Amino acid sequence: MKVYFFDCATGVYQGEGFEDEAVIEMIEGVTVVAPPPYRKGEIPVYQCERKAWTVKPLSPEAETGPTPR
Repeated sequence: MKVYFFDCATGVYQGEGFEDEAVIEMIEGVTVVAPPPYRKGEIPVYQCERKAWTVKPLSPEAETGPTPR
């Protein structure tokens, strides 16, 4: 079955793959709910309690790196 991976601590989308349906419930950080479309500068974030994705903007620092001091 097609699954979507997310970071358990942050909910950030990590990619997709295939898992045996019998073991999906035993794996952390996996859902069968597909993330919504997103554009450059955005990232899907999985909300475990709602079992749904949201799309959040990346911080400017994430795209360009830390601001020099």
